[in-house]
Amino acid sequence: TRLNEGRAALARATSLTSDTPAQTQRLREAAQLLVDRQALLRQLLATRSGAAEPAAAVNDSLAAVSARLSAALDSVEAREDATLGSRLTDQAFSARLTAFATLTLMMLGAGIGLLAHRSIRRDMERRAAAEAALRASEAKFAGILAIAAEAIITVDEQQRIVHFNQGAGEIFRYDPAQM
Repeated sequence: TRLNEGRAALARATSLTSDTPAQTQRLREAAQLLVDRQALLRQLLATRSGAAEPAAAVNDSLAAVSARLSAALDSVEAREDATLGSRLTDQAFSARLTAFATLTLMMLGAGIGLLAHRSIRRDMERRAAAEAALRASEAKFAGILAIAAEAIITVDEQQRIVHFNQGAGEIFRYDPAQM
């Protein structure tokens, strides 16, 4: 049973360490030691019925192989613990780096959004001020146009009359609305 458990553990470990050639080699060596141990156990069972001396030699070999197997598995386990620790450290660093980058981008986006908002608001304020100034200028022009005694006539590019004030109407005897 323990032999089968060992094989299953080795198979799981081998599948997890396929990206680490040195660890895969350690696991192959451990698997070979398991095969050697199994062969020695079979020999031991076969010699139990026989003389005590061959059984003692097999027992000694079995103890040596078991010790080497135990050392190999300890080495594999230690290396896996180190690899796992390194991977966890790398993952933690990557997570912190990702969080930092995300936070930085969010802050940058918020800053750009705030600048854009301020710029748009300033543009709108300037436009509103320019429109107010234009309305005031047009009102002033209309007032001057209405009260001027002189004839004021303006035309556009197509020679159409754009402005024809009351003074021009009195001089030319046309109603400004008709013009």
